[in-house]
Amino acid sequence: MISRLCLQDFRNYSGLDIHFSEGPVVFYGANGMGKTNILEAISLFTAGNGLRNGKIQDFFRSQNAETMAPPQPKQLEQCGVGIKIEPDFFEEDSRKKADVSLTTYMEVSANNALRRVCKIQGKTVKNAACFYDYLNIVSITPTVDLLFIEPAKTRRDFIDSLISSYNSAHSLHLHNYEKAARQRLAILKKMRVSDEEWLSSLEETMAQSGTAIAEARSNFVHLLDEGQLMCAASSTKFTSKIVGEAEGLPPEALMQKLKLTREKDSICGFTSFGCHRSDWVATHVSNNRKVRDCSTGEQKITLISVILSFIHRRMHPASGSTEWRGVEAQAQGGPVQADPRLAPGKIADSVGTRPDDPANFRWLGEHKNDKLLVLLLDDVVARLDHKHRNVLFDQLLEIERNVKGSNDGGSLQVFFSGIERESFADLNNAQFFEVADLGRSVTREVAK
Repeated sequence: MISRLCLQDFRNYSGLDIHFSEGPVVFYGANGMGKTNILEAISLFTAGNGLRNGKIQDFFRSQNAETMAPPQPKQLEQCGVGIKIEPDFFEEDSRKKADVSLTTYMEVSANNALRRVCKIQGKTVKNAACFYDYLNIVSITPTVDLLFIEPAKTRRDFIDSLISSYNSAHSLHLHNYEKAARQRLAILKKMRVSDEEWLSSLEETMAQSGTAIAEARSNFVHLLDEGQLMCAASSTKFTSKIVGEAEGLPPEALMQKLKLTREKDSICGFTSFGCHRSDWVATHVSNNRKVRDCSTGEQKITLISVILSFIHRRMHPASGSTEWRGVEAQAQGGPVQADPRLAPGKIADSVGTRPDDPANFRWLGEHKNDKLLVLLLDDVVARLDHKHRNVLFDQLLEIERNVKGSNDGGSLQVFFSGIERESFADLNNAQFFEVADLGRSVTREVAK
């Protein structure tokens, strides 16, 4: 579990150092105090720009509180976030009982360019994707309340973020696909016949990555189906599917289709065919209505059911299940194997941490804790009635108990944010932090 969080000049926090124990964590307080900022800081320990997808230079606190002027490059060198992870292993192997420190902060180059630095045990790593070896993070924010009525891209981004939380190759395929699609469209707009070879190469990349993306999304739908079988009877039941012209087509067929749409795409100015135009459609089992046609409350309840199904199945992966396939090997024509991230491994011995790191934790061991799943729920309980709020709480606690009782060595840690303390009154074994005075006060509630 994450046992410690340190912030230094992050958003509205000049400095913060808080410790966590076992059980759900709740940050509560009035609007604008900085509750979401704490969750956002944790969300930076995954690929991307956090749960609000902000710009990295905006994460860090202005040094001029009166004018609220953005910080200058030289002021950002001390800004950062650090966490400490204590592994929840239940085996007797003492080598696996080790703490791990992760940090990310801003660094300024000689030409005043900003660069985000990521470190594991004080050793600089390539990027934030390397944090996947230690923890996976799933974030749910108020922006997904309208998930089912927003454009299809919103739903694709949502399920892609969930898939990427356990399959790091998915993010790579998405990046490769989108990059190739942009380059292809730029060539088509210029109508350069001499670029035929390069155009075909880009379409091959789109076809290979697109096939891997489509299969990962299809496997995700099966994952949700299996996860629902593990949920309580009180959970809302749903079915879902991926719809789109590109679904189920082999790479050769995708390449041929892309070639046929070149003229059309050059005229309309966008890529008219591919997995980027697919949609994820959910349907209520009880009334057989598309979730997008249901009430706002029913949509929120369905979203909670989706998350619960995902977490149930995510924390209990069956050996050889399709959702853990090595998509990288498949895209390269190699054999499909289990995701190598799920195998136990070691990293190199410690190097000294930077003295001014926001969290200067000491390396205490060498085993990777690669099965911690962190769930960030930002203001999720706001529009849930008492019944469904308790369904959420009870299911999360059940998952946590089941994981602790298993031999898988995995762990789940849940962070909530909300306005009213009373909204979490039925959440057992929780630790509460009141956030007040614009983040200047983050007080842990003393158990009575």
